[in-house]
Amino acid sequence: MLIANLTTDDAAYKVAQVSRIDSACELFAEQRWLVACVLLLVCALTRPTWGQEAVEAATQDEEVATIKDEPTTIDPGMLVPPALAIRKSASLRNESFQNVVDWLKDEAGIEVLVDGRGIADAGILKTDPVGEDLVDTPIYQMLNRLSVFGLAWYYDEDVLYITSREEAEQRRTMLPYNVGDLFDLGFEADSLIETIVRTIEPESWEEVGGSGVINLIGDVIFVRQNEPIHRQVKGLLQALRRHGRQTYVAEPPAHTEIRSALKGKATVTFEGIPIQEAIDQLIQEVKLDIRLDLQSVETVGVRERTPVGVSLKNTPIEVILQALLNDLDLTWILRDGVVWIVAADEAETVRKTAVYDVRDLCRDAEESLALQTAIASQDCENWEECGGVGTMAAPKPGILVLYNTESSLTLVLELLEAYRVALRGSKPRQMKGSDPDEVITVFYRLESPVAEGLMALLPDFVEPETWKTAERDEAIGTIRMTASNSDLSSVPGKKTSEGGTGVSLVSRANSVLIIQQTRRCHEEIRQIVQRVQQGDPDPRYEGQGGGLGGGMGGGFGGGYFNIQDSPSRPAKQ
Repeated sequence: MLIANLTTDDAAYKVAQVSRIDSACELFAEQRWLVACVLLLVCALTRPTWGQEAVEAATQDEEVATIKDEPTTIDPGMLVPPALAIRKSASLRNESFQNVVDWLKDEAGIEVLVDGRGIADAGILKTDPVGEDLVDTPIYQMLNRLSVFGLAWYYDEDVLYITSREEAEQRRTMLPYNVGDLFDLGFEADSLIETIVRTIEPESWEEVGGSGVINLIGDVIFVRQNEPIHRQVKGLLQALRRHGRQTYVAEPPAHTEIRSALKGKATVTFEGIPIQEAIDQLIQEVKLDIRLDLQSVETVGVRERTPVGVSLKNTPIEVILQALLNDLDLTWILRDGVVWIVAADEAETVRKTAVYDVRDLCRDAEESLALQTAIASQDCENWEECGGVGTMAAPKPGILVLYNTESSLTLVLELLEAYRVALRGSKPRQMKGSDPDEVITVFYRLESPVAEGLMALLPDFVEPETWKTAERDEAIGTIRMTASNSDLSSVPGKKTSEGGTGVSLVSRANSVLIIQQTRRCHEEIRQIVQRVQQGDPDPRYEGQGGGLGGGMGGGFGGGYFNIQDSPSRPAKQ
């Protein structure tokens, strides 16, 4: 459910949106993103404005943020040691493991140490063929592709180590990341840390039973993780500094070209030929690097000689590829510059991180939360909010970071684009005057201890005679409480030897107060809630700025309208 903390002027409208989004959640299992687009279109067409200034602002295109298409990815070549970003061409197809190591030493000029025990644990002999032909290929990509043989690598003190995937994943190092420039851009420390642990391999962090550790000292975040995750963290921080409409974290630029090529059309006829032969013919037809991940496909009983058949004319290549694989419980993914054919179950475990510029769709925390709710609703079973595994975070208003399969991330981009079209085609509508005695229901999301205290406090402080009791059964005011999703937040830790203070992440329990009262009472309730949360300004500094700020999450809106300024909502600059 979309939970909102609202001003009294827009409460009824927001509550109506809550019911819309809840209803949409039940429909998405069948209708998916189409229903989400319809839902967002309805919200856009019925969204109110507050005052003449808002009507004028909504029609001024120059005030709407310009969303750039680039960059589409953060190049991993910028995140690895320079020696491994060098591009090479070589004929190494079916060369032995030892010959590949020798080529790295002699031709690429890289010092290499092989973990004999590690490659033995992976079941690889030095005579086993692992080589591939390289055509202007970064060395790190070639090394990453060794993962299909159970191998991995790490780089330390100008030496490349090759070992098993299990051994490389268990090796963790502590690296510092200076994020002072991100703080200058308006990112808060706790939201930045929360974004990292929620959208970069979430199951790998200490807070959920993993071994990854993250701490803050001054303007520096210290991360203890394995090397692949460090590269993801570097990529995310870079993407937060500069991103576009959809920017993948640590994805080869070649993937953008491959995605475009897969939408091209081809004609094929495969009649009961081995799958490897069909792939070879398709490669010749479409000029793409398509490979079988043999270890993966063998888990569902597929071999190189498993027969396949399909006949299609002038059909998108991505459709041809999936039609070839459907009956075998296989699918395809993009990884390290290659189209890999893998088991469908394994593809569901391959998740990526992407950053989205949504400044034109949400301006504040309330609207960010609402947009996340709509995203989760449109692909319900694949997001954490609905029991799935995909996660999301909004490190600051106007930026979303999502972690999910590429298909789910693509679906999100389609939804955002559909919402943008809906907003451009909608026009603001002014609300009629509000009756202060109208009874409405508002949802206030608060930390559980605060909610418990206010539940007892509010009926005594706000027009006590209007609250329903055993003696006042005819009264209209009611207050109920229910649990809400927990949040992760950072808290100061012990002082470190460097003189700074560490930061730890803790789970914060939240509850929702569901209050039925008049608009007039809700105005007073809102003020009391804010004063309980933040206290009153020091009277010694009255008149010198400050005032009450903040908000309590929720709402749904976009960048095409303004909300009237109030003491709890500072004017947007």
